[in-house]
Amino acid sequence: RRDEADGETGLMPLSEEVLAAFTNHDMVAIKSAEAMPHVSSVNFTKSAFYSKNWDAYTTVARGLFIDNIDNTIVARSYEKFFNHGERTETSDDALQSSLAFPVDGFSKANGFLCITGYSERTGELIIASKSRVDGTFAEYAQAIVAEKLGTAGMEKFLRFNRDQKASLVFEVIDIENDPHIIDYDENKLVLLGCIRRHETFEQVPYDLLVKIAKWLSCEVKERSFPRIKDWTALSKIMERVETNPTWLEKNPIEGIVFQDANGFQWKSKGHFYATWKRMRSAVERIALCRRREIPFDRSRYDDLPDFADFIAWAETLPNEALDP
Repeated sequence: RRDEADGETGLMPLSEEVLAAFTNHDMVAIKSAEAMPHVSSVNFTKSAFYSKNWDAYTTVARGLFIDNIDNTIVARSYEKFFNHGERTETSDDALQSSLAFPVDGFSKANGFLCITGYSERTGELIIASKSRVDGTFAEYAQAIVAEKLGTAGMEKFLRFNRDQKASLVFEVIDIENDPHIIDYDENKLVLLGCIRRHETFEQVPYDLLVKIAKWLSCEVKERSFPRIKDWTALSKIMERVETNPTWLEKNPIEGIVFQDANGFQWKSKGHFYATWKRMRSAVERIALCRRREIPFDRSRYDDLPDFADFIAWAETLPNEALDP
């Protein structure tokens, strides 16, 4: 359902109820941008993240940017979604009882999020990252979008965000400035979604997203597991992704984002990615134990015997080599 457009922009402002809830929420921060003083980010706080204080507002306050004069949305991302088994709603019991099939599984690239939109007030294209329209990661994103789309593509890009009242959301791979666990040979710009700039979340279907990516001449997320028909098939796929060390071992990815027929999303982290993320944590813990002059507890990683040699090697490294 599309609500009647408001004002000259054709966009609905955030409802007074939702804006008041964001403003009064202890775990939501609303901050204006130095580069665009008329734009404010609405984002969950670090306290929400570390305390896992997720509710109807902290999950929405993620990559959400509003015009702070008329409260219309200039850019928005996905609502926060969670790993398999991380929350009650992503437990096997909950998924089995609540999912609408068929379910699609999309490959998850290992980069950082880029959220785009358009300011009706100034006629500017918005290219943001994390909770910023300016700053380091926004600048990284802006550079790679320009690199991948070129001058003509950038003009089409601006017109699309403006005319469709949309946000295009990307995974950005920046191999020089922001390397991750998964290695890439080149910078990448992967289209993840096209989202309506509205309080109610709405995105285009995958088939249309593929056409948008082709029109822009950029990559699009890969639908690795199309139309999974039932829970039996889905549970076997998740088990393979999460526990099989040979799954995509020659070309590993971060994991799979699943989406059911009603749009509900959750993630399965690939075995390779999840294991090496724990190894990165082990290295950080070794460094922390040295700073605090306390013993490092190697038994934390007894469930990963294949990595005992790696941990033993990491313990021999000098302090400077352990710093991130």
